[in-house]
Amino acid sequence: MLMILRQDNAVDGIVCRPAQPHELAAVAELRWRWVQELYGTPDTTLEKFVPRFVAWVREAVGDLLVR
Repeated sequence: MLMILRQDNAVDGIVCRPAQPHELAAVAELRWRWVQELYGTPDTTLEKFVPRFVAWVREAVGDLLVR
């Protein structure tokens, strides 16, 4: 779950919700880019990471995903 907080930890008009199944590829890309920004080029390409991440989320969360 992604949440943006101000320094005083107050949420300012931000709605936090679980990702929908159709959004998993976009979440994977955000995750890959976040790692890239923090640590440099990841060990795998974005094109390889996205389907692996999506499969991992579907397996880990399973029926909890809203369809």
